[in-house]
Amino acid sequence: MKDQAAIELQRQRDWRKTLPVEVQRNTEIIELIQEGVSVGVGGIGATVRQFIRNRGWEVGFAANGQIYRWPTMRDWIEAFWDNGGLHMTVHDVFPLIAQVQAEPQPIQKEAVEVFLAELDPVDKLPHRKEWLKICEAIGAPDLLDAVHDGTKRERGRPAKGLETNHLSSKLSPNTKQGARQQLRSYASDPKRCERYGKDHALCQEAWAAVERGEMSVNEGRIHCGLQKPEPPRQFYVTKDLERLADRMVAAMPADDLQQLITIIQEKLNDL
Repeated sequence: MKDQAAIELQRQRDWRKTLPVEVQRNTEIIELIQEGVSVGVGGIGATVRQFIRNRGWEVGFAANGQIYRWPTMRDWIEAFWDNGGLHMTVHDVFPLIAQVQAEPQPIQKEAVEVFLAELDPVDKLPHRKEWLKICEAIGAPDLLDAVHDGTKRERGRPAKGLETNHLSSKLSPNTKQGARQQLRSYASDPKRCERYGKDHALCQEAWAAVERGEMSVNEGRIHCGLQKPEPPRQFYVTKDLERLADRMVAAMPADDLQQLITIIQEKLNDL
């Protein structure tokens, strides 16, 4: 008797064959991109450029008995893997389409143009300096204005009845994705900041630092006042020094422990 997983896989394949050809092909392309991203295939950039130029996120991805489409490119990039997304950020994807070529290629310029046009200013803000250099390097200086563009784009809507990604509905700020989305919403909306008494410049600064990996989401939220600093955790000292050492070894990486030993020694020398 066939394994249950094999039966389900065959059922999915049979179902896909009943779908429009463009959805079948688009699903295969997304799976190819996912595979290339996961194993670091160097030549995947051409496929990603073609996909973005053709606005493949609007065509659809067939999985789990549903067709997933996304209202924006960013939604597709950040969507969960199983639902056809890349579970990445725009910062991760831009280098794939903007690799420097021996000779500038029209399809690359078109893909970069679509990519930049699809993003709101808040998504370009953290990477503006880097992306300006890349546009110049790939021979597309006329796209510099697109990097600087401050016009908020109109977000499309998926066809009725079709699933979108995990960011399509409001998320709790108590989750990592929800906290990131909340920070982004404040960074993109000065009126929202004013309404809730937040400094818009600080929110933008925090968002940019989070997207560049310079802060964690929680650090960014604390930086701009969306989250209160966590109180310092109490460390219960025991007279049993061996047990105390065991706790510290279990709680801290080796490098941190070594640094702590050095600091303690320095303080002892000052006594």
